[in-house]
Amino acid sequence: EAGIETTNQRLIKIAEGRKALTTSSMVFAGGDMVTGPDTVVGAIAAGHGAAAEIDAAIREKNGEPPYVFSEEEIEIPFAIDEEIRECPRVPMGEVDHVERIRDFREVELGFSQEQALREASRCLRCDIQIQTDE
Repeated sequence: EAGIETTNQRLIKIAEGRKALTTSSMVFAGGDMVTGPDTVVGAIAAGHGAAAEIDAAIREKNGEPPYVFSEEEIEIPFAIDEEIRECPRVPMGEVDHVERIRDFREVELGFSQEQALREASRCLRCDIQIQTDE
C-alpha cells in the first residue's frame, strides 16, 4: 500500500541511482532489508548513505542549501612522536582455555587504558617500504 517495491528475494528495492531512497517518495531503507545478510561494515555504510540522502531530501524540501562536508582537525588525546618506532603489538589478555569451554563469556579481555594508548601509538603505516637483503 505504501508503494514500496520489493525484489524477488523479498528485499526492498532502492530507486535507480540512489543509495537508500525506495520507490516510494521520502521512504528510505538500508542494511539487510536491502542487501540481505551483510557485514557490519556494510550496514554502517548503508546507514551513512541513508543519512546523507535523508538530509539532502529534507534540505531540498525546506528550500535549504545542500550540506557541504568539511574536514576539521580533531584533537588526539596523546602526543604524536614524529619519530615513530616500530614495536610489537600489545598482547590482549584472554580467558584461560580451560575456563572458556564452560560458558559463553567474551574470550578477549580487552586493554587497560595504558595498553590501549601504547597500542594506538605504535606505527601502523602501510606505506613504509621494507627492504630485504636478497
